[in-house]
Amino acid sequence: MTALAETTETSTNKTLDQVLTFTLGTELYGLDILRVQEIKGWETPTPIPNVPSYVKGVINLRGVVVPIIDLRERFEIAEPTYDDSTVVIIVRTMLQQKNERVIGIVVDSVSDVYTINMGTIQPAPKDQTHKNGQNMDQEFVSGLITLGEEMMILLNIDTLVQDSFLNHLN
Repeated sequence: MTALAETTETSTNKTLDQVLTFTLGTELYGLDILRVQEIKGWETPTPIPNVPSYVKGVINLRGVVVPIIDLRERFEIAEPTYDDSTVVIIVRTMLQQKNERVIGIVVDSVSDVYTINMGTIQPAPKDQTHKNGQNMDQEFVSGLITLGEEMMILLNIDTLVQDSFLNHLN
């Protein structure tokens, strides 16, 4: 599934963006849908030696080598399992040098697409913890958004690719 969306302006000049939401453990996360290239099922990647355990390996996606990162393991949220229900979101990210990189992120499930008033994003608390008590890496969080009764953690997907080992994979 390929997802594209456009940023729109309301009559009050507040920017609206579409966000793809997904779950990791019991928490709801989101990322800008414009960064989503496609959503696919799990396929076992080719392992790479000497990388952190949350890098599951690489896959060949139409001639492009795509590193696969398990966000459940990266954020120490849940014990990862890999089966027919495992979902990989293929996203386009930007490196500091303004180069685009495609990576796959493993999540528990994809939830929905929401239109978000970007003016309603709240900063993440400095001592943010997951529901399981683990500390959250603040560098990956753009902010928090309330969706009804639930809180969504908006990810800054670009910071995930700043790890030096990823710079050598493409």
